[in-house]
Amino acid sequence: MNTKRKKKNRITAAAIAAGVLCVLVAAYAIIVAYNKRAEAERDAKLAAKNTKVVLTEQKSTDVKYIEYTYEGETIKLEYKNNSWYNADDSAFPLDQTKPSSMAATLASVAADRLVEESADDFSKYGLDEPNSYIYVRYADGTGIKMLIGDYNEFTGSRYMNIEGTRKVYLVSSSLVNSFRYKHNDLMIHDKIPSIDFASVTEISVTTRFADGTESTLRYYKESAPEGENDAETAEEIGSAAAEEAWLRESDGGEPEAVQRATVKGVFDEVMALRLANCVAYNVRDDEALQKYGLGSASAKTVTIKYTEKAEVSLETSAISSTAARTVNKEFAVSYSAPDEDGNAYVNIVGSRLVYSLNDE
Repeated sequence: MNTKRKKKNRITAAAIAAGVLCVLVAAYAIIVAYNKRAEAERDAKLAAKNTKVVLTEQKSTDVKYIEYTYEGETIKLEYKNNSWYNADDSAFPLDQTKPSSMAATLASVAADRLVEESADDFSKYGLDEPNSYIYVRYADGTGIKMLIGDYNEFTGSRYMNIEGTRKVYLVSSSLVNSFRYKHNDLMIHDKIPSIDFASVTEISVTTRFADGTESTLRYYKESAPEGENDAETAEEIGSAAAEEAWLRESDGGEPEAVQRATVKGVFDEVMALRLANCVAYNVRDDEALQKYGLGSASAKTVTIKYTEKAEVSLETSAISSTAARTVNKEFAVSYSAPDEDGNAYVNIVGSRLVYSLNDE
């Protein structure tokens, strides 16, 4: 009986071993197949990369001049004295990040593939009348001008020709998309500061009339006795805001109580300004501002006074630490009256930029 049981156990063990061996063989086969597939994918990617047509191979620091067209505008950017400038106007407030990104794009330019070595008919590629062009010049004096043609929906790329040749390439749309900026898009724009209404202490609105007279409406927060507004919890802060007392004073007359919501409305109107459509920059004096109905000719000026916490270092002979103190701040915006064409303008007081309030 024991002999039969031992024999049966040996058969079972052998069957299990065979099963494990089969599993291992199958796993090995899967791993080998996976590695082959991964290797094939790597080879395919490498082959695809190697099929690209390298047009120029430089460093981004070698890019010294960029010129391109976009939506009817011709942009000219020049690198000198370690900065990018508008080549037509060095006073233009140019955002350095975008030209730097363009330079990185133009350092190494490669086409996806060569379509024709010597095209007889550029019109079928939209290159008889190119949509736009991109020109780059490098530190060694060499440069290329890429004429951009039609979009190929099948490949998701665009036809391109190097000026002076008959070659037609397909280039990645990402190359062209790196130059979808007009002058206004390349500018360092003014920004409305982030102000918490709870920190506002006063808002004044000065209105100038056609006859040259002025009227000033002043809103100011009534100071509470010390210690009464020391709110700590969210509920207490909400309660403090609800009990906030605001006064309104017109041209130095007797102050009167006014609803917090009224003052908040004036504040929100300024904070909602979109400074996007710049019509003039480097406006240096009042005479230049007056051309837009601003400066001393402004129809309305809103001045917001507020407080802000600023960190300061406290140093003694033994200890260095950081503490916060309250700093008084001021922000003012001037508005023009609509001109004969209905255009209105705005200027952050102290800024050289003038913005249109139309088509925002």
